Amino acid sequence: MKERAVIIGGSISGLLCATILSPLFKKVIIIERDKIFDPVSPRKGTAQSFHAHLLLTRGLQGLENLLPGFIQTLKSKGSVSTKSSEDWQTMFSKGLMFRFKSDLFSLNQSRQMLEQTLREFVMRSYPNLEVLDDATVFDMRLAKHHPPEVIYSRKQQTGVLEADLLVDCSGRNTKTPMYLEKQGFGVVPRRKIYPYIGYSTRIFKNVYLED
Repeated sequence: MKERAVIIGGSISGLLCATILSPLFKKVIIIERDKIFDPVSPRKGTAQSFHAHLLLTRGLQGLENLLPGFIQTLKSKGSVSTKSSEDWQTMFSKGLMFRFKSDLFSLNQSRQMLEQTLREFVMRSYPNLEVLDDATVFDMRLAKHHPPEVIYSRKQQTGVLEADLLVDCSGRNTKTPMYLEKQGFGVVPRRKIYPYIGYSTRIFKNVYLED
């Protein structure tokens, strides 16, 4: 068993990465830029956190395989189960989507609740996992014949972590390509994909409910 894995980014991808790595390493450390142990509130690192979030059937199956009992935990926290083919009114450019019976379902909740529930579940399942929140990675030491090192700042102090495995789950704000190029590993190829999809969320007041 290896000694230590370090994951940059403590969002959903970082937490699921920790779920995979925790049985394989004596210690797994997540470095997260935002404060995530404060009361539940939208955080800066998830620009879309104000939107409602849903988990589709296939994703739920994957989560349940990784973390048995997670679906029931989400439901106990208030997640709402719906069937989009029956319960939703979906409008496309060509008109309303046809409604039909289906066994496929989704769980609907806020991003904040989803992340907090997942984080608590994973940390409870793997005591060897540590999360350093409110911490900013500002450099890496990368070499072909030496384990990578992460240099970060937290609470006005600088820390250095050596890792047997380093995983970057920081998303669109990643600086790893810059560190790789700066230390002689060449330019990381980049490809942009334009899905031409946008979305918005709106809160409506139910005028039929009494105040």
